[in-house]
Amino acid sequence: MSDPNESSLLISETGNASGSYSSISVSRSADKKPQNRFNFLRAKSLQAKSSHVMTDFWRYTKQTHDNKTGERVWYDSYTTINWLEDSQKEQTRLRNLSTKPRFFRFIDTLQDWSLTIIIGVLCGIAAGFISESTEVLTELKTGYCRKNWWLQHHSCKEDWVTWSTYFGTQNMEFVMFCFIGMVLSFLASQLVLKNPTVVPNIIGSNNNPQSSNFTAQNSKPTVPSSNSVRIAYYGAGSGIPEVKTILSGFVIHGYLGFKILIVKSVGLILAVASGIMVGKEGPMVHIASCIGNISTRIYPKYANNESRKRQVISASAAAGVSVAFGAPIGGVLFSLEEVSYYFSNSTLLYSFLCALVAAVVLRAFDPFGTGKIVMFKVFYDNNYKWFEMPFFLLIGIFGGLWGSLYIKYNTKLNVLRRKYFKSSTFLPTIEVLIITFFSLAISYPNLATRMPLPSMVGKLFQSCNPDHTKESSMFCVGGKRTYDQVFFNLAYALFIRGFLTIISFGLKIPSGLVLPSMSIGAIFGRIVGTFVQYAVEKFDWRFFSDCASVKGSCITPGLYALVGAGAALTGATRTTISVAVILFELTESLTYTLPVMIAIVIAKWVADVFDRSSIYDKVMDLNGYPLLDVKTNFIFNKLCSGDIVSADSPAISVDQINTVASVTKLVQSIRKEGHFDSGIALVNRSLALVGSISCEELYSAINRLDEWPTDSEVKFTSSPIESSKSKYSNSGSKRNFTSTSINSVNGFLSKVNDLSYLVNSAPLSIRKDSPMELTYQIFTRLGVSYVFVEDNGKFYGMISKKNFIAYLDSLDSS
Repeated sequence: MSDPNESSLLISETGNASGSYSSISVSRSADKKPQNRFNFLRAKSLQAKSSHVMTDFWRYTKQTHDNKTGERVWYDSYTTINWLEDSQKEQTRLRNLSTKPRFFRFIDTLQDWSLTIIIGVLCGIAAGFISESTEVLTELKTGYCRKNWWLQHHSCKEDWVTWSTYFGTQNMEFVMFCFIGMVLSFLASQLVLKNPTVVPNIIGSNNNPQSSNFTAQNSKPTVPSSNSVRIAYYGAGSGIPEVKTILSGFVIHGYLGFKILIVKSVGLILAVASGIMVGKEGPMVHIASCIGNISTRIYPKYANNESRKRQVISASAAAGVSVAFGAPIGGVLFSLEEVSYYFSNSTLLYSFLCALVAAVVLRAFDPFGTGKIVMFKVFYDNNYKWFEMPFFLLIGIFGGLWGSLYIKYNTKLNVLRRKYFKSSTFLPTIEVLIITFFSLAISYPNLATRMPLPSMVGKLFQSCNPDHTKESSMFCVGGKRTYDQVFFNLAYALFIRGFLTIISFGLKIPSGLVLPSMSIGAIFGRIVGTFVQYAVEKFDWRFFSDCASVKGSCITPGLYALVGAGAALTGATRTTISVAVILFELTESLTYTLPVMIAIVIAKWVADVFDRSSIYDKVMDLNGYPLLDVKTNFIFNKLCSGDIVSADSPAISVDQINTVASVTKLVQSIRKEGHFDSGIALVNRSLALVGSISCEELYSAINRLDEWPTDSEVKFTSSPIESSKSKYSNSGSKRNFTSTSINSVNGFLSKVNDLSYLVNSAPLSIRKDSPMELTYQIFTRLGVSYVFVEDNGKFYGMISKKNFIAYLDSLDSS
């Protein structure tokens, strides 16, 4: 029989499938005085300690939870933010601002626009520096400028010296071509590998709702097991999957920091210049997002609100695409379609301005030496004919097939890399050197593969001279080049570039896949266009009757390359509208809108037949990032929300005495289960839900009491509640509660152990029999991290965002 004054803290037993709770009970009598001098002295000591730490306490509360504005300052790494809570805090700030003079509101609006302009300027400067530096180092593989080594070939002119001339032998040109490329890739890999980050091992956590391996960044020192953490190299790869995950509400501390900004920028210059089959477009999105994230520290309203900060990062991502391609409108659409999770009208406007400013600054750099910001400039004299439509459909089919093939085998290769290169920096370095040498050695014999990737794509987009005798492009018939030679050059480039694209993405260097994928489609499109051109010239078919009245060349192979580039990029990334707009801005051509759109749609359809996931989705799955998919139409196999409630949902009884030891044990058990970003239900003696408290804020508050006696009381209500004799059981619930007794504790209460200011007295909850569609809409539309479930007015359990994502992943895999 329980004592009338006994109380219990409800703590989940890890791994208990029945969902039962053990309880740590303590006895308290409100009328009893300290039983001995020791208790009296301890109470005095606690009071003295409380007075000494008041200054630290208020500094602490300002850092974690502002009582005046209700604003949380930070989230722990590898947790999800609460969009609803951040929105409420922003509304509180705006209400306080509305009471001030109009001048302060003007300054607040000015901050929004000034921050956008600052980010745009910085992105433009960074892109100009990266582009010019990449061009200089790329040409260094073939020679150098005698006057100034950092000048490009077109600026140096007669002072340019090739390596064959410098060494006096033709063989040294190949040696230096490979040697300098390997040195550059080695430096890029070492820059990445020397800057690792220890992160929680969350691989596979999305596949099991009951098992996660998340750990808190600020947890007390423990000896991590080999399976609890892993090494991540934030400077490697594209960066788009991680930025997309961050914008969805996931927190990855350090990924958008200053150190990674430097590593990614310098590493990108070295990697692209080395000649490996990688692009700079994806990493430019990462770099721009780093700039945006760092710039938010200028204004506290962005730095202290993760939801608003993500609006800025979305605008920064648009600027990244804008400066990577010279396509500001396409950048905005790419951020909207592929990267961003929530994209409001204000974010759209800020993104447009940020992309515009970045493009203007880039124009001042003139990195392409053409006086324009576009990467490729084309002029087509002939309009397309209707008999060409089947060939555009064929290119679209190829784009979808290529995208599926690329995703399948690149994912398998990255799985092997993760398995065998898990704890090694030597093997990834050797892999980079081997692939670099192989790429350069196999590309050198043919000019189509030897030239830099942007130059090759630009030449593929160009039209041929109607006068074959004056044609100089190796992708056109003219002079001594026959159709056989052109087909051979294109076929060789397609095979070599395609294979290198598959094996290069995933190396421990900064690497993008946009331009490599576009190059594969452009090569295939050029092959098809050259074949149609050959057929029109050699065969007098009625099918080609539209060309009878055309003087000169009727077919433009460059148009087919343009169509193929869009189709292949769509096949790999599953993006549609933004790809079409980027191509139009890239080439300053709107005449061929219809063929490009047809090929893109066909590529999307064909690729989705094999797998609806893009290459970015596969990278996120491989890394275990919990992205809540809002684009897939799920068919739920469970009807009610109560069917996916966690069996071990944590709860704390506010009617009872809770100690530092018992609360710490509860929080640590939640942390080990990987739900540190979830909440803890506060219930009364009848199991009615009376509030909630964030697990991470509770953990931070408990850390302030680490020097207090472990049996010190922790309060969650501002007024004491008298306890009465009760037996905690509920036939309608999954769990039973029992009580045991332990030593009594002192009832001393101070500002430090009174945690009522952290309690949400109106937590979001739904009924047990609520439809799954409602739960899905709550997580996707409101952006909450967790929602509580009640059954007949009693606490039934909790559904966390991570567990809900795991449930959706199980539906997707089945």
